[in-house]
Amino acid sequence: MYKKRRTAWPQVVVLQRKVLEVRQKYTGILLELREAEVAIHGLLLMDGLTVPPAPAPGGHLESTPDPR
Repeated sequence: MYKKRRTAWPQVVVLQRKVLEVRQKYTGILLELREAEVAIHGLLLMDGLTVPPAPAPGGHLESTPDPR
């Protein structure tokens, strides 16, 4: 725009700064998104390869809501 004499140089500099700020925010948001994605995948994989504990036997106190 400056070469075509449609805008003044200071305005070009201001617009370039705004573009860089928007790119910086976008990059920061992408980084936060990727960190959250890695954290979620890490939580989903936590203890995924271990055998779950066996259920309590039928006569156990914790297996029935109203024990005798």
